[in-house]
Amino acid sequence: RAPNHCVAMGLGPALRDAGMFDAADLVEARAQEILAARNQFAAVQHLLRDRGLVGACRVVAAPNAFDDLTLPMLVQINDSHDSNGHCVGAFGGHLYDMNQGRLPFSRANLDKCCVGRNVKFKHVSRAVRFEPPKTKKKRRRGGGPARAEGGDG
Repeated sequence: RAPNHCVAMGLGPALRDAGMFDAADLVEARAQEILAARNQFAAVQHLLRDRGLVGACRVVAAPNAFDDLTLPMLVQINDSHDSNGHCVGAFGGHLYDMNQGRLPFSRANLDKCCVGRNVKFKHVSRAVRFEPPKTKKKRRRGGGPARAEGGDG
Protein backbone atom coordinates (compact mmCIF):
# COMPACT_ATOMS: atom_id res chain seq x y z
CA ARG A 1 0.00 0.00 0.00
CA ALA A 2 1.28 3.46 -0.92
CA PRO A 3 2.07 5.92 1.88
CA ASN A 4 -0.82 8.24 2.77
CA HIS A 5 0.45 11.68 1.85
CA CYS A 6 -3.06 13.13 1.94
CA VAL A 7 -2.07 16.09 4.15
CA ALA A 8 0.63 17.31 1.77
CA MET A 9 -1.05 16.29 -1.48
CA GLY A 10 -4.39 17.78 -0.47
CA LEU A 11 -3.09 21.02 1.02
CA GLY A 12 -0.32 21.69 -1.53
CA PRO A 13 -2.61 22.19 -4.55
CA ALA A 14 -5.07 24.25 -2.48
CA LEU A 15 -2.23 26.58 -1.41
CA ARG A 16 -1.01 26.81 -5.02
CA ASP A 17 -4.46 27.73 -6.35
CA ALA A 18 -4.63 30.40 -3.63
CA GLY A 19 -1.39 31.92 -4.99
CA MET A 20 0.72 30.75 -2.05
CA PHE A 21 3.28 29.09 -4.32
CA ASP A 22 6.25 28.91 -1.93
CA ALA A 23 4.06 27.37 0.77
CA ALA A 24 2.69 24.80 -1.70
CA ASP A 25 6.17 23.86 -2.94
CA LEU A 26 7.47 23.40 0.60
CA VAL A 27 4.52 21.26 1.73
CA GLU A 28 4.82 19.00 -1.29
CA ALA A 29 8.62 18.75 -1.02
CA ARG A 30 8.41 17.82 2.66
CA ALA A 31 5.53 15.31 2.28
CA GLN A 32 7.58 12.44 3.72
CA GLU A 33 8.57 14.47 6.78
CA ILE A 34 4.94 15.51 7.35
CA LEU A 35 3.81 11.89 6.95
CA ALA A 36 6.33 10.72 9.57
CA ALA A 37 5.12 13.26 12.14
CA ARG A 38 3.04 12.08 15.06
CA ASN A 39 0.55 14.90 14.41
CA GLN A 40 0.55 15.74 10.69
CA PHE A 41 -1.81 18.70 11.14
CA ALA A 42 0.55 20.29 13.67
CA ALA A 43 3.63 19.43 11.58
CA VAL A 44 2.38 21.20 8.46
CA GLN A 45 1.28 24.25 10.46
CA HIS A 46 4.67 24.56 12.20
CA LEU A 47 6.53 24.05 8.93
CA LEU A 48 4.67 26.89 7.21
CA ARG A 49 4.59 29.29 10.17
CA ASP A 50 8.27 28.77 11.04
CA ARG A 51 9.23 29.71 7.48
CA GLY A 52 6.90 32.74 7.43
CA LEU A 53 4.96 31.31 4.49
CA VAL A 54 1.58 31.74 6.16
CA GLY A 55 0.33 34.56 8.32
CA ALA A 56 -1.82 32.42 10.58
CA CYS A 57 -3.27 28.93 10.86
CA ARG A 58 -6.77 29.13 12.27
CA VAL A 59 -8.74 26.16 13.55
CA VAL A 60 -12.21 26.15 12.01
CA ALA A 61 -15.26 24.84 13.86
CA ALA A 62 -15.91 21.46 12.25
CA PRO A 63 -19.62 21.90 11.49
CA ASN A 64 -18.87 25.18 9.67
CA ALA A 65 -15.67 24.15 7.91
CA PHE A 66 -17.00 24.47 4.37
CA ASP A 67 -18.95 27.71 4.94
CA ASP A 68 -16.02 29.85 3.79
CA LEU A 69 -13.69 28.58 1.06
CA THR A 70 -11.97 31.92 0.40
CA LEU A 71 -8.73 30.75 2.06
CA PRO A 72 -6.98 27.40 1.63
CA MET A 73 -7.92 24.82 4.22
CA LEU A 74 -6.83 21.37 5.34
CA VAL A 75 -9.79 19.21 6.34
CA GLN A 76 -9.78 15.84 8.08
CA ILE A 77 -12.90 13.94 7.04
CA ASN A 78 -14.81 11.30 8.96
CA ASP A 79 -16.60 8.70 6.86
CA SER A 80 -19.53 6.34 7.22
CA HIS A 81 -17.21 3.67 8.65
CA ASP A 82 -16.15 6.12 11.38
CA SER A 83 -12.66 6.39 9.96
CA ASN A 84 -10.98 9.79 10.10
CA GLY A 85 -7.69 8.78 8.52
CA HIS A 86 -8.03 10.90 5.37
CA CYS A 87 -7.61 14.60 4.63
CA VAL A 88 -8.46 16.85 1.72
CA GLY A 89 -7.58 20.40 0.82
CA ALA A 90 -10.30 22.92 0.08
CA PHE A 91 -10.22 26.34 -1.54
CA GLY A 92 -12.29 28.52 -3.85
CA GLY A 93 -15.12 26.08 -4.42
CA HIS A 94 -12.87 23.05 -4.92
CA LEU A 95 -11.69 19.98 -3.06
CA TYR A 96 -8.13 18.66 -3.49
CA ASP A 97 -7.74 14.96 -2.87
CA MET A 98 -4.57 12.91 -3.35
CA ASN A 99 -6.59 10.14 -5.03
CA GLN A 100 -9.22 12.12 -6.97
CA GLY A 101 -7.33 15.30 -7.85
CA ARG A 102 -9.12 18.65 -8.04
CA LEU A 103 -12.91 18.38 -7.80
CA PRO A 104 -15.71 20.95 -7.63
CA PHE A 105 -16.96 21.21 -4.06
CA SER A 106 -20.08 19.10 -3.51
CA ARG A 107 -21.38 16.48 -1.11
CA ALA A 108 -21.09 13.87 -3.88
CA ASN A 109 -17.42 14.75 -4.37
CA LEU A 110 -16.78 14.58 -0.63
CA ASP A 111 -18.16 11.04 -0.85
CA LYS A 112 -15.70 10.32 -3.69
CA CYS A 113 -12.83 11.47 -1.49
CA CYS A 114 -13.63 8.85 1.15
CA VAL A 115 -11.41 5.79 0.82
CA GLY A 116 -13.10 2.42 0.27
CA ARG A 117 -16.11 0.88 -1.41
CA ASN A 118 -19.54 2.20 -0.45
CA VAL A 119 -17.99 4.68 1.97
CA LYS A 120 -19.61 8.09 2.30
CA PHE A 121 -18.63 11.40 3.87
CA LYS A 122 -20.10 11.74 7.36
CA HIS A 123 -18.63 14.94 8.86
CA VAL A 124 -15.53 17.05 9.33
CA SER A 125 -13.29 15.86 12.17
CA ARG A 126 -11.12 18.98 12.17
CA ALA A 127 -10.08 21.76 9.84
CA VAL A 128 -7.42 24.45 9.68
CA ARG A 129 -7.55 27.54 7.47
CA PHE A 130 -4.25 29.02 6.22
CA GLU A 131 -4.00 32.79 5.88
CA PRO A 132 -1.41 34.37 3.59
CA PRO A 133 1.51 36.15 5.24
CA LYS A 134 1.03 39.82 6.02
CA THR A 135 2.62 42.15 3.50
CA LYS A 136 4.87 44.88 4.75
CA LYS A 137 4.34 48.45 3.58
CA LYS A 138 7.56 50.21 2.74
CA ARG A 139 7.54 53.96 2.24
CA ARG A 140 9.41 55.19 -0.76
CA ARG A 141 11.95 57.96 -0.37
CA GLY A 142 10.66 61.33 -1.40
CA GLY A 143 7.20 60.77 0.06
CA GLY A 144 5.92 58.63 -2.81
CA PRO A 145 3.17 56.07 -2.33
CA ALA A 146 3.84 52.98 -0.28
CA ARG A 147 4.36 49.71 -2.09
CA ALA A 148 3.66 46.22 -0.87
CA GLU A 149 6.55 43.89 -0.14
CA GLY A 150 6.63 40.25 0.75
CA GLY A 151 3.88 37.82 -0.09
CA ASP A 152 4.19 34.46 -1.65
CA GLY A 153 4.42 34.74 -5.37
